[in-house]
Amino acid sequence: MLFWPLFALPTIAGTCAPVSSVAVMYYPNGVMKETYQFSHTPPKHVFINTRVIAEAPDVYLWTGMGDTMAKHFETTLAARGRDLAHGDAFGVAAGIQCYKPLVKYGAKALEDCKNNTPSFEVEQICLCNLVTTGMVSNFIDFSLNSCIAHSLFYGFTVLPQIEKNHLHGEVVSYGVLVQLIYDGQYDKLDELYPFYKSVKLPTKLADIEVSFEELGPVIDKTLEVRDIKNAPYEVTAQKLLDSIAELEEYNKSH
Repeated sequence: MLFWPLFALPTIAGTCAPVSSVAVMYYPNGVMKETYQFSHTPPKHVFINTRVIAEAPDVYLWTGMGDTMAKHFETTLAARGRDLAHGDAFGVAAGIQCYKPLVKYGAKALEDCKNNTPSFEVEQICLCNLVTTGMVSNFIDFSLNSCIAHSLFYGFTVLPQIEKNHLHGEVVSYGVLVQLIYDGQYDKLDELYPFYKSVKLPTKLADIEVSFEELGPVIDKTLEVRDIKNAPYEVTAQKLLDSIAELEEYNKSH
C-alpha cells in the first residue's frame, strides 16, 4: 500500500496535532468518541511561521499552553513504577520541556500574541506547544500519553456548555490541577497556581461554567475512557469528587 507523505502548516499553536501521529475523534455533538485514529507515521515536515501564529487569535496560544502543560504531568504519572523501554523513557524525560518553558515564557508570549508580535517568547511557546509535545507523544507508547487530566476533559464533554464555550486545552489544564491534588503533588499545585492566575487558565469549576451538581455524568464518562487506565493505581469516582472539592477550597484560600 502506498502512503503519501504528509506535510503540516499550522496556523495556530493550540495542540500538538500538526506533529503527532494520533488523532482524537469526536461525535458531531462534541462528545469524544471511544476510539482514536493513528497514522503510520507523523507528518514528514511541519512548517511553522511564528508571525502567522502571533497574528492568529491569542486564545489558541492560550489553550495550547493548557494542553501542553498536561503532557509532562500525565506522562510522568502514567510512567510511575513502569520499566520503560528507551523510547518511552526518552519521551517521558523530554516532557519536562512541556512544562518549564510555559512557566518561564508563557505570560510574555501570550501578551505578545495579543499584540500580534512574533517575539522570542512566542517562538518558544510555539515550539513547546507544537513540537516538543508532539515529539513526546510520538516517542512514547500510547498507554503513557495521557492520564487523569485528559480523562476529565473527555468527561466534561458530556456537558453542552463545554462544547459551546470552552476549548480543549483550557479544560485539560483544569484537569491538571485536579490530578495534582488526586496524586498529592501539592508542591506542584503551589508552583503552578500563580502561573495559571497570571494567564487566566481555569482553576475552579466556575471558570468552565460547571457546578458541582453537574459532575455525576462527567465522572461517569471520565471513568469510561481508556486514558484513565494509564494511572498507576485505580482512580475512583469518590476520590475524583473529593479532589475537585478540595481544589474549590484551595481557590478560596489563595
